[in-house]
Amino acid sequence: MSKAYRIVTNRIHPKITGTRLECVNSLKNKIFNDADDVKSPLIQFFASKNQKFYEHGIMTV
Repeated sequence: MSKAYRIVTNRIHPKITGTRLECVNSLKNKIFNDADDVKSPLIQFFASKNQKFYEHGIMTV
């Protein structure tokens, strides 16, 4: 019997903000059976971001 996983967004750590929170929220209300199921939504999330998103992230490191 396989397990299914769902992202629960009502208990997110308060230090998760900004892009991290946006990324987690992009996964909510989806059910994942394994790690491969998570990859597609994450690829879509990062593919939807423009160059400024990445420039800002690099400059804040």
